[in-house]
Amino acid sequence: ETGEGRDLKLHEIRIVWSAADDVGYPFGPFVKLLLLTGQRRRVVARATWNEFDLERLVWHVEFQRMKKRYAHDVMLAPQTAEFIDRLQRDYRNTQNPYLFSGLGKTGEPVPISGFSHGKRLIDAAVLSRMNGKKITAGELRKMSKEQKGQFLAELDNLKPWGFHSLRHTAATGWTDLGTDYHVVRKLLPHKDASTTGGYIHSKREDEQRDAVNAWADYVMNLTR
Repeated sequence: ETGEGRDLKLHEIRIVWSAADDVGYPFGPFVKLLLLTGQRRRVVARATWNEFDLERLVWHVEFQRMKKRYAHDVMLAPQTAEFIDRLQRDYRNTQNPYLFSGLGKTGEPVPISGFSHGKRLIDAAVLSRMNGKKITAGELRKMSKEQKGQFLAELDNLKPWGFHSLRHTAATGWTDLGTDYHVVRKLLPHKDASTTGGYIHSKREDEQRDAVNAWADYVMNLTR
């Protein structure tokens, strides 16, 4: 994927969100949870139902699943908790521990992978919405990078983006909504920071909650 290190603009958030609706489970809701939480692709892809406490609005990720090997509590906005609860009602079963799953070689549930394919599904839905013509992931796969880039440019100047762009978008959104830099660092989470940041160890949970609530409100209003 190209364009991983950029954030999406407002019109891009709207159309990617709508494309996620078109694609459906698992990659559609996967994209939405990436955007709402700002967490890494691998962390979201391997999320399990029992990590979520929807009453307390907390997603607890054990240290083994984190890049820097320390546990992380992701604060959830009420809208995000409702979104997960809907997924739970539709897709949770006793044999499958994962929010977003497929089937392994012997038919067992496994966390989703095949992210290039998932991105093609989203891109195909984006292109279909932008030009009003149904485009399949197979047709999109056959396009060269140049053809796809030219097609996107002709439609609406949608620049290349990747799943990691959604993490950048959340971080930019929190910042634009007035969240302190050190709180954004806790939300992402980033262990490394400036020397000054390294001395700040407070979790600042109230401020994290304010930030995720404001961002969820913003995204939901934007994508209505």
